[in-house]
Amino acid sequence: MTNKPLKDFYDGAFRIALETQTPIKPVLFLDTYRRLSYNSIFSLTPGRCRILYCSEIPVQNYSIGDVGRLKKDVYDIMESKLIEFDGAWQKNKLL
Repeated sequence: MTNKPLKDFYDGAFRIALETQTPIKPVLFLDTYRRLSYNSIFSLTPGRCRILYCSEIPVQNYSIGDVGRLKKDVYDIMESKLIEFDGAWQKNKLL
């Protein structure tokens, strides 16, 4: 558990995207931190829960050995969108 905006990504989905040449379509749930914080399982609260569908990220310019670079690029895009759309973690971040 952390107050980072995103957790580290695993390789699997990125490796499959590269092997099948399938673009990655990031989806962000912007208010999850407000609805269910790490303080307690009983901290679930009703309210607005915005979803952001980011633009597709093509994988044609990456080779199978570029899994790390692709993960970083996707992470950076998602993190910038969380900041742009006021993701809830910003209020409590400990970065």
